[in-house]
Amino acid sequence: MAMERVGYRRLYDAIDCSILGRDEIRVAFPFEDVFQIEIYIGSAPRFGIKTEDNYEYYVHRGVQNNMNISYHPDVTQSSYPRRFFTEITCFQDIEVGEALSEAFHRQDLKARDEVLSLAEQNGDTYRSIVDLISGTIGLRFHRQLVMKLLNENFVALRDASFAIFVFSTPVELLDNVQMSIQGIEQIEQFSSLLPKNGAENELAEQWRGVILGWLMRAWAEQDIISKFNALFTALEMLLKGVKGELSKEKQGYAEAIRELIIAHGSKKQEELLAFFDTLVSNQNPSLMSRFELLAKRADMPTRKTDIEAFRHFKNMRNRLVHQGKNNIQIAVANPTIGDDELYAFEDIVERYISYFLFGNWQIYQSHWRMKPLEPRFYRARLAVSP
Repeated sequence: MAMERVGYRRLYDAIDCSILGRDEIRVAFPFEDVFQIEIYIGSAPRFGIKTEDNYEYYVHRGVQNNMNISYHPDVTQSSYPRRFFTEITCFQDIEVGEALSEAFHRQDLKARDEVLSLAEQNGDTYRSIVDLISGTIGLRFHRQLVMKLLNENFVALRDASFAIFVFSTPVELLDNVQMSIQGIEQIEQFSSLLPKNGAENELAEQWRGVILGWLMRAWAEQDIISKFNALFTALEMLLKGVKGELSKEKQGYAEAIRELIIAHGSKKQEELLAFFDTLVSNQNPSLMSRFELLAKRADMPTRKTDIEAFRHFKNMRNRLVHQGKNNIQIAVANPTIGDDELYAFEDIVERYISYFLFGNWQIYQSHWRMKPLEPRFYRARLAVSP
């Protein structure tokens, strides 16, 4: 077996930053006896820069994308307008076969891609470590040193050179939308489309603009974690208006306590019962039980799969919020939530908001609603050997 040093690096634009009396700072140190950390602050980052021309986040199906991706080992040769950076790299020595190592060092392209893919397999670990280093720099020195992320790459060292995976910024494919005659007639009678007031939807009346505001934020959001959170917030606000019941188990406990109060409450029986009834009425059903109740009321053909999918996304949200799991990615590199999962969640949120606010699930049609497994997000990847 042979040892190869691979890792993950981030390049930040250190906006309006400089170093007193020096051009650059280089720091290297071992981390947890397994990893090697390199920090560079200055104008000549070790692993160069990727730039993009004619970038637009939204692209159209069937229309050629004119975005150009360029990689420059020497940042001074790039079109990037600023020249001061923070570069953080986390390395690890891994074992590979002798044949793979030999092919990699003679610059075989297939071997290069295979070694870089081995680095990519540990992406979650590397990202977590680099989050720690970057966050510490930002918190202890200044956030502008690590505020604007330019590049993230997997790298593999090779003698006096290196190989690197270069990722483009993600893009989102859009529908080609043309309003039909029926759509024109409906929008001309727009006031008839608005949700009707009613006692049953008391909370929805109060929050319907806010709920739809969070949904629109999710539609426009380009960051995957923020998009997921905005969708979940919209649905969670909606579910506050679902009046559920206590489980049969809890109802049994409540009745047993009520009987004890009646039997032993003596002169304060009425006050104790009133206080206890208030406590019981304030016991809110869980988020999961409220969604199950909403799905039962809506009775959509997809009810069972909607419930299972919501349980999955609720657990994902709990891991993200309560355990700090921030590895929800749409990047090709090591995805944790797939394009199909993201769209499935968006579809659920849209349908149940429509049902709760408007009484039906007559929502816009989309290419991806009909073909949910087709990719909607793309991120190009290039392997480079400078």
